[in-house]
Amino acid sequence: MGKKRRIIPTGLWERLVSRENLEAAFRKAFRGSGRGREACRFHLQQEGELLRLGEELVSGSYRPGPFRKFVIQDPKRRVISVAPFRDRVVHHALVAVLEPVFEPSMIYDTYANRVGKGMHKAVGRAQAFLRKSRYHLKVDVESYFASVDHSILRKMVGRKVAEDSVLDLLDKILAAGGEAPGIGMPIGNLTSQFFGNLYLSPLDHHLKDDLGLPFYLRYMDDMVAFGDSALAMRHLLETVEAFLGEVLRLRLKPSVTRIHGNIHGLPFLGFRIYPGLLRLSAPNRRRMLKGLKEREKACKTGNITETQYEDGLRSVFAHMAFADTFMLRSRGLFGEKAH
Repeated sequence: MGKKRRIIPTGLWERLVSRENLEAAFRKAFRGSGRGREACRFHLQQEGELLRLGEELVSGSYRPGPFRKFVIQDPKRRVISVAPFRDRVVHHALVAVLEPVFEPSMIYDTYANRVGKGMHKAVGRAQAFLRKSRYHLKVDVESYFASVDHSILRKMVGRKVAEDSVLDLLDKILAAGGEAPGIGMPIGNLTSQFFGNLYLSPLDHHLKDDLGLPFYLRYMDDMVAFGDSALAMRHLLETVEAFLGEVLRLRLKPSVTRIHGNIHGLPFLGFRIYPGLLRLSAPNRRRMLKGLKEREKACKTGNITETQYEDGLRSVFAHMAFADTFMLRSRGLFGEKAH
């Protein structure tokens, strides 16, 4: 059989700038805006704003605006960058047309920002892999979003997208949020989440398709592989480091790189996972307690409603319920030891 022909989709730009797509993008951006002033002003002038935005995109005069930045500690210090609301509409419009193009090429076991996947699915899959192996290798990337190389990302996108207008828009979005010329994406953008997931896809395929690694999964830049010997995991670590450095211009974070026997548990996505047990991690418990106390205070001072407080409480206990039920009995969320 001959080499499989690569099919390049067409009509992406036409769909991107269509009124239907821009209206859908506005609705998604507005739902995620927290109903801030900027979003509400845009909403009041929705017809005119979307018309202007569409005209700017079609003419090529669209330019992203400046980001609003703030720092969070969750648990480590992160600088969050929030794009102007109209730019967030553009981000949703772009991802809406690119997602169907790239989603089919993703491996099954990558779980961030994908419909039907998510954190809990990743944790459940990791536990299943722990039961089928003896050792695990856990790694993540040093300063991941700040290290994404724009030229490499653009080539990835360009293999499936041939329309210059789409690629030019991608260039504008990347340039607006880069840490330095040609590198980095801001934490907090929808486009950063989408392209951040895509950027590591070549490594996924190298491990799964070229090396035939059976037990491997990824949640954004948190990667875990499973095997039957520590030696095999050490060899795999060398392979991952080399691929990241040579192909993607990334490096691993040494402080969190670990090779351990599965009986010691796997710290992953706020849980400590064992083959037969799932527990909330201690830092996750502390963050939950802090968040609950802050929401309780906000409710008492009238900054949020009782309904909003109860919604947050339900979310916390739903997350707790995903772990083994002894966590509830021991009240581990509140830092008390199980007896």
